Amino acid sequence: MQDTVEKEHIIDLDADPITPYERMTVIEHTKGGQFMWDPKKIQLFLHDLQKEENGISLSEAVRFHAEVNSRQVFNANLLDYLLDNQHLIPEEWRANADGTKRYVCFWGTRYVMYRLISAIRYMHFEGGVWYSSYFGCVGKRWDAHCPAAILAD
Repeated sequence: MQDTVEKEHIIDLDADPITPYERMTVIEHTKGGQFMWDPKKIQLFLHDLQKEENGISLSEAVRFHAEVNSRQVFNANLLDYLLDNQHLIPEEWRANADGTKRYVCFWGTRYVMYRLISAIRYMHFEGGVWYSSYFGCVGKRWDAHCPAAILAD
C-alpha cells in the first residue's frame, strides 16, 4: 500500500484578491508574499478592547486596524484558499472555548461596498461547512467572537 503524501500548500498572498460580492471594491490589500501553509504560523488575535462586553466601535476599529497591521495580518487570499481547501482549517478555529461561533477576520484586505461602507471579510463554520461573508464598519462592533488572523510570534 502506498502512503498518501499531502502536497505542500503555497498561497500567493501577493495576488490580487477576489471581490465576491456585487458592488464590492478592494481599497487596501496588504501583500504577504508566498506563504507555505502551516497552521502553527497563524495566531487568532484579539485586541484587549474586543474582550470587553461591548467590543470595539467604528472609531476604535480604525485604531484596531492600524495596531493589527503593525503585526503581519493575513489577507483575503488566505481566506479564499482555505475555503477551497477546507480540510486544512484547524478545528479549533470553529468556536471559542465557551463554544460560541468564531468569525475569523482577514484584515489584510479591506473593501468598500456601495462606495460608502468599509468592509472586512471573514470566515465562519456552520452546519459542517466553512463560509465567507463580510462585516461592514457601519454599525458593526468587533468583539471576542471576531479574531484577526495574523502571523504567529
